[in-house]
Amino acid sequence: MIFPVRWTDDIERVFDYQQRATPPKPASLKLKTLSWILIAVLVGIAITSAVLVLEVF
Repeated sequence: MIFPVRWTDDIERVFDYQQRATPPKPASLKLKTLSWILIAVLVGIAITSAVLVLEVF
């Protein structure tokens, strides 16, 4: 990035406008290790249940 030698009021106004015009990025969803383990266990239980139900029929 190239910065001007003098930071003028015009540059300040454009900079402020760009800061306001650009919306902040939304926070991403980050799961902890325990959450991933819980999800894996629940999926495993669901698959096991489905297999057992299908075996009966």
